[in-house]
Amino acid sequence: MQCLVAPGGEILTQVDNASEQPIAIASLIPSGLVYGEGLIWAVVIAAFVFVFIAYTGGEWFIGAGLFCSLLAALHMYTGWRYLADYPLTYRDGDRPVSTTSGISLYETWRLGPGAVMDTQFTLGDGVDATTLAGELHQHGCPSSVDWRVYVGGNLLASGTLANRGDRELDEVPVPAGRPVVVRLLAVRTDSADCTTELSWENPGFEGPGHGKFRFVIPLPETE
Repeated sequence: MQCLVAPGGEILTQVDNASEQPIAIASLIPSGLVYGEGLIWAVVIAAFVFVFIAYTGGEWFIGAGLFCSLLAALHMYTGWRYLADYPLTYRDGDRPVSTTSGISLYETWRLGPGAVMDTQFTLGDGVDATTLAGELHQHGCPSSVDWRVYVGGNLLASGTLANRGDRELDEVPVPAGRPVVVRLLAVRTDSADCTTELSWENPGFEGPGHGKFRFVIPLPETE
């Protein structure tokens, strides 16, 4: 079970009790977003939302608290269904900036003119992974980015994103067996004198289920 709350937007880590190794979870934009894993933390957050909303000005408003707590629970459930079943963890290479937005996690790289980006990720579990997960986005200035995704050293998918293009990855099948190392390679191929961004939304793999209970949810401001 893992949970992360960071009001200031910095990247935090949590220790996996089984391996006693630090695991990078996510970074949060300064809008009060929470990323967590586990049903227990989901219940705790729903209870916090209830108390925060229901108890106002020294009085209890049970109906309002229950309504907002239900909305929070639905938001977390929707996030669990939407996030990658088996998320990736940064290993080495060009480190992306990790952010959250809505119910999604993003890994983002800034690419200047002629830039080459090479990043490797690892997968903690996912023996029954069937396809890649998420979507690639090219945004910022009008430009062209060639990209490739390798799994276990084998080319799995490739393409070109141009002029703020997108590419869904959840229809790209993966070979049988447990993926271990995932490599994303990207190259700017245009001549524009500007900086663009490449993002992988919800990087990971999809399986027959929905993986661990994971969620991204905004919390009300406490000040």
